[in-house]
Amino acid sequence: MTANRMNTIVAVAGLACCAAGGPFEDRWVYVSRNLSKPEHVQEVAEIVKTAKSVDLNGMLFACGVERWHKWSAEQKARLAEVKRVCDEAGVEIIPIIWSVGYGGYDPAYAAALPCTNVPFTVKGGKAVFPGGDVGEFANAGFDEPPSKPNRAPGWLWTDKPGTVSFIDTDVKAGGTASLRFENYGENPHGHGRACHALKVSPGGRYRVSCRMKTEGVVPASGVLLQVYAKDGASVVGKHASLAATQDWTRVECTFNAGDKSDFRVYAGIWGGRAGRLWVDDFKVESMGCAPPLQREGLSFAVRDARTGAMLRAGVDYELPPQKVWNRKWDSFRVLPGGAAREGAELVVDYWTAAVVASSQRPCCMSAPALYDYYRTSAAAPGARPRHGAPARRMPHAPARDHQGRAPRRADLRVERHARSRAQRAR
Repeated sequence: MTANRMNTIVAVAGLACCAAGGPFEDRWVYVSRNLSKPEHVQEVAEIVKTAKSVDLNGMLFACGVERWHKWSAEQKARLAEVKRVCDEAGVEIIPIIWSVGYGGYDPAYAAALPCTNVPFTVKGGKAVFPGGDVGEFANAGFDEPPSKPNRAPGWLWTDKPGTVSFIDTDVKAGGTASLRFENYGENPHGHGRACHALKVSPGGRYRVSCRMKTEGVVPASGVLLQVYAKDGASVVGKHASLAATQDWTRVECTFNAGDKSDFRVYAGIWGGRAGRLWVDDFKVESMGCAPPLQREGLSFAVRDARTGAMLRAGVDYELPPQKVWNRKWDSFRVLPGGAAREGAELVVDYWTAAVVASSQRPCCMSAPALYDYYRTSAAAPGARPRHGAPARRMPHAPARDHQGRAPRRADLRVERHARSRAQRAR
């Protein structure tokens, strides 16, 4: 979002606050900048100026300040400048810290999902994921002649063929045709989408992609590529991040199949109001299997598929290195002299990092290491008050109880509120 557009939104929000029967005590604007670029300071300063002009008094700031102890000197200097700008404007900074939605920087924090009965075959001293069958997109480029006007053979459905969705033989990324969406108002929700069934092997990791082109699309943020399980559960969604008008661009998303094999791929625009969108050249690729996440409490169990006998780590096979948790992975080492013989079929049960929005890995709120990290970042030198201000102790994350149990969800809400108030008190 551009700074000018953000300023307009801030101004409208401020006026709305004033029109709601008197000023609220807390009148905040949300701003997200990680301060990795010099221009971020000026962008924030413009938003703060607009916020002040419409009598807003706080900036809810997402900048990753909990990782202050790992920031560069340049980032720290930019934050100091942002603070100076806010102090002069009388706009309080309320930092957003410890977001549980982003735990992708350390496997010790990431939430985990089970992978069960994943097949491997012993070949040349390794247990190798065979990859299994990967379904293809039928009529991936919309080149197959339709049996009815603007109907796409091989696709489950498209929104309102001939009214919202059209087979376009004039504009295409390749081949002889593409699928075009327009007239979104003809759909009660403003959608222009296509849906295709996809069958893959359980336990695998897959990348789905297509090419997209826009022309005056509003809103461009509504253009998505999404994958759902057959039962309707959302698996992954990828914002195309295209401009309102942009030439053919490949958009892709990656997902773990887990224990499922049947999926639905959606592409198009949600809540469209204007413009035209084209999609073409769909692909699916195997990316090995879901990589294992290893830490205390997460198992990696291997058994012989024929006999059911359990194999022993360190004797029959070598555990995968922890570093593969967010990389492409499809094999692990079997040890000489162990029970895993050449050609043996194995079945593996393990855990993998939960992934949302294609690459975002949320935190596991019961992982002890997460709270150690909270305490470390709260105690970082840069997190303490300066200029002689009285030190205020930030409430640390709740300790595990005498039975080693993680804090309850209600406890976490109380602690998060306390941490937020403590930050604001600075």
